[in-house]
Amino acid sequence: MALIILDLAVEAVEQENGSNAEARIYAALREHLGPEFTVLFSVAWLEKDRVKAPQEGEADFLILHPDHGLLIMEVKGGGVERNPVGAGWITRGRDGVHNIRSPFEQARSSMHALRRKLTEAGATIPAEFTIGYAVAIPDVFKSGALMGPSAPPEITLFADDIDDLGSKIDSVFHYWSPVHPSRGFEMLGEDGVESIVSVLAPAIKLETSLGSRIQSDNLRFSEATAAQFSVLRGLNRNRRATVVGAAGTGKTALAIEKARQLAAEGFETLLTCFNRGLIEHMQKRCEGIPGLTVRTFNEHGVQMAREASLAVPKRLDRAPRSFWEERLPELMLEALDLLPDHRFDAIVIDEAQDASAEWFELLELSFRDPESAVFYIFADPFQTIYQSESIVGSSGVIFELPANLRNTRAIHDSALQFYDGTPPESHGPSGEPVQHISISNTDALPAELGKLLHRLVVEQNVKAEEIVILSLRSTNRSVLSFGDRLGSFDLVQLGLADNRKIEFESIWRFKGLERPIVILVEFKPDADLMIRYTAMTRARSHLILVGTEDELEGFSTT
Repeated sequence: MALIILDLAVEAVEQENGSNAEARIYAALREHLGPEFTVLFSVAWLEKDRVKAPQEGEADFLILHPDHGLLIMEVKGGGVERNPVGAGWITRGRDGVHNIRSPFEQARSSMHALRRKLTEAGATIPAEFTIGYAVAIPDVFKSGALMGPSAPPEITLFADDIDDLGSKIDSVFHYWSPVHPSRGFEMLGEDGVESIVSVLAPAIKLETSLGSRIQSDNLRFSEATAAQFSVLRGLNRNRRATVVGAAGTGKTALAIEKARQLAAEGFETLLTCFNRGLIEHMQKRCEGIPGLTVRTFNEHGVQMAREASLAVPKRLDRAPRSFWEERLPELMLEALDLLPDHRFDAIVIDEAQDASAEWFELLELSFRDPESAVFYIFADPFQTIYQSESIVGSSGVIFELPANLRNTRAIHDSALQFYDGTPPESHGPSGEPVQHISISNTDALPAELGKLLHRLVVEQNVKAEEIVILSLRSTNRSVLSFGDRLGSFDLVQLGLADNRKIEFESIWRFKGLERPIVILVEFKPDADLMIRYTAMTRARSHLILVGTEDELEGFSTT
């Protein structure tokens, strides 16, 4: 059986593309090809072009073999034939006869475009290897076909070939193989197959790390879902798009992956968001990637102003709010005029609901060529913390991520009581019940946290770096402070945790991030629904709320 990427049920293939013909070819390829074959289904890409706008390319199937090479397959359902009167092609169906573009010309064009794309993306493939194309018309029998000289039967898969598709694929590869290989001709090889897959269908990992007490949950959050692959394919077909989804649906992972792909394909790319904590996470994931700039909105504005020799405060940590909200956008606009070469081919925004309309306009002005720009926006309109109203830039088509991949069902269900909208599905395990710990008053919080941390780390074998304490107050207004001693543990800033140091942060600065265990403190029962929902969904495996009875009131343990 061949390795199929993406491996779906046949019914899902038909639902995905609305094509019964593709579903039958998909099933036949999976059944008749051996494990040495790799098949990529429904592949799309953007081909970078410095002169013209990025060109879209796609193929119904790519068939890869380390010895045979690469084959592009176009599938056409229904009655397909060459027009006996004119030079074109037609389809015959229940709704009549229609003129279509030659499927052989489509496949041939895709073959050449893909070869250019692989070269542009730096795929590790031989300069000369077997690459060809085929057309599958599974509703047409050989005896009734009128194909013509531009559509040789050697590279056409008919209904007669379905039951012995493995032999037919072998013969198509043989058709495209040179009779006398030229000097320098090589086999594609296992490395070549892996390199092509990494360019066109990269694996997406959602990082997890769990303590021994919760490992038995067997969290299924490590691999991207079919819905995420579908969104990636959709982005590959569109230069401008908005991806929306609730907390935990994988927006940040996809934003990072898409930015990495664009940079690898030669696009000068900016990956940005509002939150400093989230950008630090992104910078670690994107370290050392040429052509990829990772900055917050504000950092990008400050950097542009400095490069344009415009005055910015020496102590940014003491800059008033008016500087960030009013003066910095003005400096950014001046810098764009002074630095015409400081532009991007592609911009990817995560947590875009936190960006003001003014920043969207400034980012639009940051494109080298607005007509060919690639602009992807990832957002959850419900999680708007920084703006007084939800502002999500309109960018092309809209894709939705329907499933929560981050939280256990216990956390997911509890947080949904504060979610205003169509609830996402939960794909997580049942998990530990959300835990409520009541304290008599706020002064008792440090001592209770010390006992709780001892139970988690010492008694229950949870790693200290898998825990974060989040406050719904700002850290400078909290009863807790960096450096505080909670039992035998010290409170530290994000990124400084070790076996005796526990991270502490406000929910505002932790937005977009997550930890296996979140301890939520200093909240009010009448706090904004969105803030409570955002805070609770930072926990992947276990959520603990510590507060007075008044603070815990209204939080269901469902």
